[in-house]
Amino acid sequence: MKIRESLELFLKEVTENKSREERSDYDYFLDVFQVFLSDYTMFNEDEELQADIDLLDYRAEREQKALLEGMMELVSQVDDEEMKEFLEDDEELSDEELKELAELFFEDEEGVMEPKLSVNFLHSELLRDFLGWFLIRVVPIKLEDVPVACKVVRDYFDWLSRKGLIPISEKGKIDMVIKEAEAELPRVKRAAVLLKEICEKNRAQGLEEPDPDHDRYAKVIKVKGDSMEVRFVPRRETTPVKINEELAKHLKSGDIVNVGLVKKGKEWHPVEAGFVYYIDILSRGEYA
Repeated sequence: MKIRESLELFLKEVTENKSREERSDYDYFLDVFQVFLSDYTMFNEDEELQADIDLLDYRAEREQKALLEGMMELVSQVDDEEMKEFLEDDEELSDEELKELAELFFEDEEGVMEPKLSVNFLHSELLRDFLGWFLIRVVPIKLEDVPVACKVVRDYFDWLSRKGLIPISEKGKIDMVIKEAEAELPRVKRAAVLLKEICEKNRAQGLEEPDPDHDRYAKVIKVKGDSMEVRFVPRRETTPVKINEELAKHLKSGDIVNVGLVKKGKEWHPVEAGFVYYIDILSRGEYA
């Protein structure tokens, strides 16, 4: 079953007796999820997408091939001739193969060709990227909406499981990913707010331009008292950063912070900050 079809059936079955507000929540977050799926296939490198597909063990080999070839480039207003020219640049395909490939795409309301992804494409790591990166950076979720988003996602994957559309082993991993998001999303969103407040205070005290070598994504290595130690990739050494105890309570070793630092005396102080992530986005370079 295609993801788009599964979402339509899920909404019809699950939201039938829900309030208008609840149906609106389901519509919104599932629409956001579909946007993420489109971005995911566009921004992943070919070898990463191939690895995902290998792990999923698709039953239809033709779908594997078509997905890999089709996902290399999604462009607006693609007609059959343009698609044919694009694919023939990479590999000779027969008219029958081109016809099969075309059936794996649909044209959205704006005329953009999107993939008809199978539910087999869904897996726990993809969902973790959605909850731990997409809902933080691309479509920032409000703190109060975290429980709603997690409920919508959980209900959808529970429905897929009841229908036998995802493996039992994968469902267990998905449940753990959602449970993690319920705990970690509020924490890192609060941490980002507190970090920005510290930056504003430091700038008000005359600390301004961050050091170019200490102004990007960094991994939190250690948190203690009113300070944290971070490591800026690709540097190996750690940098001690003065924060405060309240922020320290909301940070964990392994978090990723987007921060710019200024050195004053022997201490480093944050003056610019972006989002805080609980997943290691640095291992997925296209996201950082």
